[in-house]
Amino acid sequence: MRKLLAYPLCVLLAFTLGYLLLHPALRMIADWLTPLLGSSFFTLIVSAYLTLGDPLAYRELLLIWVLTGILCGVIIRRRLGGISTAIGIYSTISAFMGLSLYNIIQRARDLSLMGGGELLTAIPPLPRGLTIAHLMEAPIIGPLIERITPLMAGGMPSMESMR
Repeated sequence: MRKLLAYPLCVLLAFTLGYLLLHPALRMIADWLTPLLGSSFFTLIVSAYLTLGDPLAYRELLLIWVLTGILCGVIIRRRLGGISTAIGIYSTISAFMGLSLYNIIQRARDLSLMGGGELLTAIPPLPRGLTIAHLMEAPIIGPLIERITPLMAGGMPSMESMR
């Protein structure tokens, strides 16, 4: 019975704290693209931040997971039940990320942004406070840009560079 109470409370706590303590660069990106891609984009950003972000590098993310774990542990009070509920919470957040991505793809199809070069013309210009430096500071997007940039510059990596 305690798992049934802890599970929705901890998912709600993780998403609420994820929204409130979202990295400023990710918040600017979400504010920039949410009018075009819908509210699912904001859910995608928050769930990706919670799931893919490094808690050891970002204190806010560590705080979110520690508070969620404490609440889960206090309510359940058993090791196995707490661990299984924590895995369920993490899986639910990952499922929300997948469903949000699916909804964004559906919205892009409805707006006929898929295919052609219409996507680049439909994206609004960068807002005033958002720069390339801010994008590189973002928890998930910065490392992703660092990995994609060499691929775009020189094509596919060689076997020598992969060692």
